[in-house]
Amino acid sequence: MGKTLNAARKKEKLGIYILGTTTCSHCRSLRKYVEEAEVSITADSFVMADLDSNDSSVVSAFFKQFNLDPKAEWKIPYVVITDASGKVLVTWNGGKKAPRVESYVQEAKSKAGLKS
Repeated sequence: MGKTLNAARKKEKLGIYILGTTTCSHCRSLRKYVEEAEVSITADSFVMADLDSNDSSVVSAFFKQFNLDPKAEWKIPYVVITDASGKVLVTWNGGKKAPRVESYVQEAKSKAGLKS
């Protein structure tokens, strides 16, 4: 996460952090949408960190980094989008379809003052 935060800051890009697993179908679908720019985000506007929710130290660091309540109910994929300074713009968790993911990305871009 730290490397992605630093890269986002240095390149003045959004940070997208996906906490999930390789066996989760929703996690795989979300990664595919992001990587293939099916949600109209490109590497020109973001950096991404793909984090393993099977590693308890990663989960703990994720929740601590973004001031999230680790005791609250959550599902994977758990996604946080930040601005270049690391400020959380949007969070969501659980499986989402492409049109809904698109709206979250557009919301984050709008909050960051980026063009859609």
